[in-house]
Amino acid sequence: MAVLFTGCDPAFNPIQHNDRYFSVFGYLNASADTQFVRIEKLRDGRATDSPLELDAEVTLSNISTGQTVAMQDSIFEYYQQGRAHNFYTTMDIHPNQKYRLEINGKEGASSVEVEVPDLFPEPTVLANDENRTSVKMHDINRLISVKTIFYTCSGKTGCGCKKPIRYTYSHLRDTLQMNDGSVKAKVNLLKEKKAIATNYPAMDSNPNVIKYYITKYDVGVAGGNAGWPNYLDLNPEEVALPEVATNINNGVGYLGGIVSDTLNMLSTCSEVTVRRDEL
Repeated sequence: MAVLFTGCDPAFNPIQHNDRYFSVFGYLNASADTQFVRIEKLRDGRATDSPLELDAEVTLSNISTGQTVAMQDSIFEYYQQGRAHNFYTTMDIHPNQKYRLEINGKEGASSVEVEVPDLFPEPTVLANDENRTSVKMHDINRLISVKTIFYTCSGKTGCGCKKPIRYTYSHLRDTLQMNDGSVKAKVNLLKEKKAIATNYPAMDSNPNVIKYYITKYDVGVAGGNAGWPNYLDLNPEEVALPEVATNINNGVGYLGGIVSDTLNMLSTCSEVTVRRDEL
């Protein structure tokens, strides 16, 4: 009864005061010439509710040198997902240096400090044929991304299509820690080629065969520092919690520092044929 009467106390307010103002997602990449960071106001509703203007000032500072630049807003439209604000700058990002991102709006401010890791040696290609790829990486503080990137054209347009379709597959879970401290990633290309084939129609001359072309195929690798969350040990529910994988002051999300490398694995355009009964 005491609990019930306490619940009726008019002074009781179950709504906690909000001290989080912006969501921030992205990374500062020392291997890229342009940096993009997605920034949104924390609000109720879906991404389609995002305003055309964020009404906030965003600055990026190199803590080591004192250089500060204002990041520019750009609106990206995503099919069936709405729009989002991606702030960008061409400011140079250097390995082994610290940066501070600050967002100042009318309701409040959010900020984050990011440490960019050191460069790592170019990964070594151990195997690369039409069915498999194997890549070895070493001297990376924390491996945060290994992915295959395909650019494809339909069987009707051939290698000369104007806008190849991009498909990306993550292989962070397909890595093995080696005795010498290196990390090895093994990729089943045949499985991915079949997955891409499901997006293309069958041939007119043979309804049981799908044909398309890979114009470019890369393996992308990114390394971070020990501050990155170990997403392999977190389930999707944990990752979604603001307190679990965030480094934003007065906000949510994660902004990390990385260095990256991209290996081109295909020298010429390649034809792929897959039987529909094998999918």
